[in-house]
Amino acid sequence: MYDKLSYFVAILKSATRHKRLEASVPHTFIITTVLTILQNLGFIYYFTFQMGVKNKITVFLKYSENGTSAIKNITRISKPGRRVYVSYLNLKSFSRNSNLNNTFQTIVLSTSKGILPHPLALRLKIGGEVLFVIN
Repeated sequence: MYDKLSYFVAILKSATRHKRLEASVPHTFIITTVLTILQNLGFIYYFTFQMGVKNKITVFLKYSENGTSAIKNITRISKPGRRVYVSYLNLKSFSRNSNLNNTFQTIVLSTSKGILPHPLALRLKIGGEVLFVIN
């Protein structure tokens, strides 16, 4: 058994590094929810479920006209051996501290209200497990 979310992050990181237009990722509920968030935030164009292939999703990655990827970096924070949780009060300082080079970063959290990006978690005043950081 492997961590499918870490595998998903590794596939996206590799696909953007090699300038691929699409990537095939495993189909799970959590990955589908994360892809919906990434699509709403503008990091990917869209995703489709592969016909004839069980448990696979095709993700169409977004690039600018000069060829730079919308996903600059994606880093898995909470792992199966080391879970990282952040409260609502510490979420704002955590998002500032994780900003290494002053670029727009989004923290994706698993909360009691579902999987949410950090701006929405701040509005709802809830914390949770930090899944990954993307910019």
